[in-house]
Amino acid sequence: MIDWNHVDELEQQLGPGGLDEVLAIFLEETAPVIDGLRPDADTLAADLHFIKGSAANMGFIRLMRHCEAGGAQVQAGEPVDIAAIAECFTNSCREFRERKGAIA
Repeated sequence: MIDWNHVDELEQQLGPGGLDEVLAIFLEETAPVIDGLRPDADTLAADLHFIKGSAANMGFIRLMRHCEAGGAQVQAGEPVDIAAIAECFTNSCREFRERKGAIA
């Protein structure tokens, strides 16, 4: 799920082409972190926190919630479904592309 009201507000604030630029930065910074997620990584909690914040900024609410839950699982010593997070990222990008027609 994407918060389209947030995306529309962001697009208004950024002006023409601004959303595309911010989205490109989001993808450039977030995709490698998602690709690098590992269950046993010392950085897993920090990586999930980073993705959660980035997703929230872009209105990618479902991805944000997955990462929030994953962070709680890390703290509780429980396994994190990294594949579900990666799939959510892919699906969110697809949904964004279908609605806005842009995504690198």
